[in-house]
Amino acid sequence: MKRSHSVFLILFLIVMFVFVEIFVIPFPEKLLSTSRATSIKLTDRLGELLREKPYAGEKQTDWLPLNDISVHAIHAAIATEDSRFYDHHGIDFRAIVRAALTNMRAHRVVSGGSTITQQLVRNLRPARRSILNKLVESLLALRLERRMTKEQILFHYLNRIPYGNGAYGIGAAARLYFNKRASNLTVAESAFLAGLPKSPSGYNPFRHPERARKRFLLVLKAMRDEGYIPEDVYEMARSTKLALQKTTTPFLAPHFTEYVLESAGGGSLVGAGAIRTTIDLELQSRIEGIVRRQVSELAHKELTNAAVVVIENRTGEILAMVGSADFFNLGNEGMNNGALARRQPGSAIKPFTYAISLEKGFTPATILPDLETHFSTPDGDFMPRNYDLQFHGPVRLRMALANSLNVASVNLAYRIGTDIILHYLRRLGITSLDKNASYYGLGITLGNGEISLLELTHAYSVFPNLGELLPLKSVLAFTPPGKKEIPFRSQRKKGRIFSPQTAYIIADILSDRDARSPTFGISTPLNLPFRTGVKTGTSSSFRDNWTVGFTREVTVGVWCGNFSGKPMEDISGITGAGPIFRDVMRLVMEKYSKKWLRRPPRLIAVKICPVSGLRTSPHCGGEI
Repeated sequence: MKRSHSVFLILFLIVMFVFVEIFVIPFPEKLLSTSRATSIKLTDRLGELLREKPYAGEKQTDWLPLNDISVHAIHAAIATEDSRFYDHHGIDFRAIVRAALTNMRAHRVVSGGSTITQQLVRNLRPARRSILNKLVESLLALRLERRMTKEQILFHYLNRIPYGNGAYGIGAAARLYFNKRASNLTVAESAFLAGLPKSPSGYNPFRHPERARKRFLLVLKAMRDEGYIPEDVYEMARSTKLALQKTTTPFLAPHFTEYVLESAGGGSLVGAGAIRTTIDLELQSRIEGIVRRQVSELAHKELTNAAVVVIENRTGEILAMVGSADFFNLGNEGMNNGALARRQPGSAIKPFTYAISLEKGFTPATILPDLETHFSTPDGDFMPRNYDLQFHGPVRLRMALANSLNVASVNLAYRIGTDIILHYLRRLGITSLDKNASYYGLGITLGNGEISLLELTHAYSVFPNLGELLPLKSVLAFTPPGKKEIPFRSQRKKGRIFSPQTAYIIADILSDRDARSPTFGISTPLNLPFRTGVKTGTSSSFRDNWTVGFTREVTVGVWCGNFSGKPMEDISGITGAGPIFRDVMRLVMEKYSKKWLRRPPRLIAVKICPVSGLRTSPHCGGEI
């Protein structure tokens, strides 16, 4: 009697243990975290993969919702791994018995009875094969079935299992072996991939193609036998010659993807399975070709690198960022990002001094002295000189800016005040100027401070945007693992820097071909078949040259130089960066309207006296 009580007690305790394991204790949530085995994938604006970067210590995979996976791939997995998937609760006792009989007849293990749920548990909780671990695996499978729907289990299974050669999940496998999305897999391709997880190394198609082929045929047969495909589809699929290609992970727009990951939203998007960026990959690739060609043509003049930034004005989106002529050229330090490197912009920064002066009451007709002038500074006497080493006498503000006259510009900066100029430049996002105003002195208007091409190009977009500065945007949306895409919203707000009238006047001056012809000539790379505001700049000793400009639709910035700081041989903004700017602007504008800026209200044209710069009067010697 006592013995029967003891047996009953033991059985009762076992039943209670199993009950508690299955129905009371929750499944460990941390095992289901999708961030435990994911990488971050960056795409262009249309979804083309630019780069995939695994998180430190993690596996590389895709996370796809079931509706982004071919139904054939789902059917292939169920048919070959767990045909009664929808009929059991985590353990298929019928499959276990069938596998045991098969193994006994073969005198070795040739078949297993593990369900998809059990395989998922094994993936989540890797452990040495033993009877105890098999029991724990079975209990966890039962518990997992209570925690998840069948669809959720399939989602985790298809996104986690290894397919060999570093691919985890059906999305990564489809891209690796067939260079296509999982949603586009055919019956044959789906069957092929479904056969790999049983033994990713044993069925590795690159090492053991015959084994992989035999496994593929077994999966196809299972799909037919389970009613997922008809006989004619089966016959067609088994005769299909699969074109495998071991696809290397793309590494496109390298400087831009590094920029996104490091400083432009990547930090706040850690955990995102995918980031859809603003870049236009086709445009990016064609601009890279333009940069390579121009650098190659000027190599004999000691030019080794160039950089380009393209910004869409109405959105602030970065459409292209080329950081160097060749990212992988170690000799020319190609991995440096010329779009972010701090260099002296020379005269390319002058338009902002002129814009500030208009805000302070000056007009395009204001007369400025372009005469020999000595300025007293803390570092001694400063006498600016023009590029042509001549003085041009009294000149109108329009002509001074259009012809990039240094002396007149410094006179203007002296009247405005360098502290005010620096304040405006920082409001424009040029934060690289991190010293005080006295450090730069009057040379700030000649570009003696070091700034980046991205900062300068972004600042120029204030003119076509009629005085407003939109925040830069490099990310359109992000996708958390296993979830839908979420639009990315920047915390930064747009701000008004200049009045619409001021911005329009500067744009008008920078697009005035006649006004700049005395210095730059009639036929230059700056003259495009549509109206364009543009400005060049060259730093001392020809170490850097720039061309930055805009239409109503886009702003383009170009830098040419050497990361080593070595001077070029007589290459100015016109001859170095200018041709790149011309070709890039023509390329970009193929997709946009060629209309110019809309003239803002309260802006009128009047006839002026060329001598005084004031409205014409009977005493004036002429009028323009």
